[in-house]
Amino acid sequence: TIQENYDQASAIFDYIDISVPGNLILIGDDESVDVDLGASFPLFDMTFNVISVNTNGFISTNPNESGHDFDNDCPIPAVPNNSANGSTPSARIIPMHSDLITQHIYHQHFSTCPRPSGSPQAQSCDVFMYNDVDLFNQNNSNVESFNFEAILYPTINLWVYQYDGTGINPASSTIGIQNDNATDG
Repeated sequence: TIQENYDQASAIFDYIDISVPGNLILIGDDESVDVDLGASFPLFDMTFNVISVNTNGFISTNPNESGHDFDNDCPIPAVPNNSANGSTPSARIIPMHSDLITQHIYHQHFSTCPRPSGSPQAQSCDVFMYNDVDLFNQNNSNVESFNFEAILYPTINLWVYQYDGTGINPASSTIGIQNDNATDG
């Protein structure tokens, strides 16, 4: 179950803007990039140290992720419905999966995270910030501009999602977490 490997903490909003100090890791649409975290973290009885960050608002444990899974899967767990385009079942961290455009994705590791984790000790963290996001729509009649981020505290196996800005419509996206076989989430 999710509770076995994923602890939910009472989340306090403390957005970490890393657009200036962070490393720009991805620009584009329907793209993915692998990030070596340098440390392992457990997720659903498996351990990972490389993850694939996707412009469509999810992070995959599959280093061969193509980036073409733009159709959000709800409810989860769910096998990606764009598997013909290279998306395969994999554990996923899903801060906001939808068909997203015009974003810049930044990553930064902190040996002491500027956002408290809720743990009594200071924790390291990896922040993945999606900056200047717009939800795709057919005629682009509605342009949103918002940011969101996924924060990993690898030592305590905690993911936190935070959202900043206006025009955020979670009704057209999937938010959550699922295991490697898309059987638990």
